[in-house]
Amino acid sequence: MIVDDDMRNVYQLSSALRGKRLHVITAADGQEALDELDRHAGVDLVLIDMMMSRVDGYEAARRIRGVERFRDLPIIALTAPQVPDEREQWIAAGASDHVTKPVDVAQLLGVMRDWLA
Repeated sequence: MIVDDDMRNVYQLSSALRGKRLHVITAADGQEALDELDRHAGVDLVLIDMMMSRVDGYEAARRIRGVERFRDLPIIALTAPQVPDEREQWIAAGASDHVTKPVDVAQLLGVMRDWLA
């Protein structure tokens, strides 16, 4: 699942992942991500942006982790490098890992592979 309110990012990333034969579900914010997780029980991994309306990435990660069946769901934060301790903040919020934008698809696929192995 890709969670980002910038449709350009969603389009670019979903196109790249679909090109690798991955099934992609999208959500425009954290609340929509939670709703989609309820609708799609087979989500294997969440790629999530920080800056979104309604429910931001940090809060969404915390809420996802608050649901028992999602405790081990890999959450990869995708953010522009802005805050010095951002990775640590994401991990504290419940993310499994952190990748900076602009996303290097090969690097992201490697991180995804590590968490799905």
